Amino acid sequence: MIPTVPSTKDLAATIQAQIIAGLGVTLSRLLPKSFIAVLSKTIAAVAVIHYKLGGFWFLQMFVRTATYSEVTVNGTTVRPLLEWGRQVGVTDPKAATQAELIVDIDVLAQFGSLQAGSQLTNASTGIIYITIGEVLLNAAVVSASVRAANDNTGTLGAGDIGNIADGGTLTFVNSLENVSKIVTVTSTTVTGADGESIDDYRQRVLDKWQKPPQGGAYSDYELWGEEAAGIVNIY
Repeated sequence: MIPTVPSTKDLAATIQAQIIAGLGVTLSRLLPKSFIAVLSKTIAAVAVIHYKLGGFWFLQMFVRTATYSEVTVNGTTVRPLLEWGRQVGVTDPKAATQAELIVDIDVLAQFGSLQAGSQLTNASTGIIYITIGEVLLNAAVVSASVRAANDNTGTLGAGDIGNIADGGTLTFVNSLENVSKIVTVTSTTVTGADGESIDDYRQRVLDKWQKPPQGGAYSDYELWGEEAAGIVNIY
């Protein structure tokens, strides 16, 4: 049984009592800054680190409790949970994807072009989109591809929040010559999707460890089916 990590104060008291017992003397009270008291606190401060470190590495022995945070040991940085997954061929956590949309732009004067990287925003979500590629303004209405590119959470606009239904609108951040400020979404070419949560990834790793390949058993078909994009569960 792994004991509860003691406090530094309790460890210091235990060490102090052991030192006094080892010296074979009876002391009713020690001064706070006595050699034995200071030595006991110093040793306790180091010992409690070993308790905590031992407890941390104990948790890394199991998929259910291994951390996904980076750990650096002897110059090598790893994510323990990720290493457990890679040992059994589980793909790394699925990254979030950025939505890509087609928008119609009303052209006010048919000359020139709309430069790649022109910024638009969705007023309701604050997501910033950029145009992909240069667009010639040679018709009353032209189509352009835009991609979610930034937001106020630091996720670069990735995820479900970047999706907009057909008929929705975006607004150019800056008024541009020759085009209307408001554009209309006509279709979606790439659907934005949230990244896989650590809990979901951990469950995938647990499933693979608990259900190793068995030469075509029922559990094999379940795992194989869930590896396909868009499949959530196999019954």
